[in-house]
Amino acid sequence: MDKSIRRVKNISAVYLLPSVIGVALFFILPFFVVIYYSVIDNPISKEFVFLDNFYSVLTNKAFQLAVSNTLKFSFIAVPLVVILSLTVAFLLDMQIPGKSRIRTAFLSPMMVPIASVILIWQVLFHYNGLLN
Repeated sequence: MDKSIRRVKNISAVYLLPSVIGVALFFILPFFVVIYYSVIDNPISKEFVFLDNFYSVLTNKAFQLAVSNTLKFSFIAVPLVVILSLTVAFLLDMQIPGKSRIRTAFLSPMMVPIASVILIWQVLFHYNGLLN
């Protein structure tokens, strides 16, 4: 391998190292810690129980109710919201009087937080602002 190619690869590895360390520290390590804690009785005694914890959760009435409510919400509320949103979008695309005012009424709640953040940043970073 050419010496310059090896140098570029080494420099690339150095630049990638912080990201790799971050992913390992904040995603991979916690994943394995959760797997470890899910197969022991408690962190103090560290008695290995394998799948008993999962069986206990799956047979819990509160968990079953939560799963049932989540499935009901997912299969009823989400399609209704999508259908309602598409209906409103189609209605706003039609040639109706006052269409621009209706669009403004729908979109202004999304613009207000952005405008307020912009004003706060302008106050903070103005020439005689709080942070300058």
